[in-house]
Amino acid sequence: MIKHYLHTRLRPGAFVLLSIFLSLLVLEPDSTQKTALWNCVFLLVSFLVFRLIDDAGSIRADRIHHPDRIYLSVDNFPKFCSFTALISLCYLMPLFFLALNIALIVISLMISSIGLYFLLQNRFQLLQLIPLLKYPFLLCCVVVSPISMNQWFVCGSSFFIMLSYELLEDKNATWTKRIFTLISLTIAGIFSIYFSSISYASLFILIPLALSILFFRWKYIQYLPIAYYPLCVFINLLLT
Repeated sequence: MIKHYLHTRLRPGAFVLLSIFLSLLVLEPDSTQKTALWNCVFLLVSFLVFRLIDDAGSIRADRIHHPDRIYLSVDNFPKFCSFTALISLCYLMPLFFLALNIALIVISLMISSIGLYFLLQNRFQLLQLIPLLKYPFLLCCVVVSPISMNQWFVCGSSFFIMLSYELLEDKNATWTKRIFTLISLTIAGIFSIYFSSISYASLFILIPLALSILFFRWKYIQYLPIAYYPLCVFINLLLT
């Protein structure tokens, strides 16, 4: 069961790329290669661990919408929860020794996520937002303290970047959902591009909106926000 889960739900390549792109949002001008590597590794491992927690927490909704997932069965789910708890413990223990302040943030995020899953287990639409909450907090963990107001907004952009990804995945979305997609893309652009002080910010914010309208049914359009906003921030960092 665990092998099947790892093969179907944990795609290392996708998580590696996601970690690299999102780490570009918070890359500092004086960051060393060691720091950049630590950021990517921390985000990668964190995303993988939280995928387990998110899948365990959304069991009620997933049993309805994804009954084919064998780890959700009555017999397999207790084993999956034990596996998730073990991996989370193995993740947290070295983190407490390496970076206590980050470990405290992460464990608080874990407890909050689990609590929200219990409270909102019957609110399927709200459940979909819980996995997105981890991104801003985990990005804040790799920002050098003290965090400036602009950095708070840039970290917050990751929530709307991932929300845009989720919304763009639905190629048969209604017009209402498409409008929400444009709003999410706009907020992601304002938080990342504008607060990164990129020249001609308004123009760069409009580009993904236009692309998402023109190529809404393109197979890979959902990856646009994940790549576009971090690359804008990174290129601006190189040019300044």
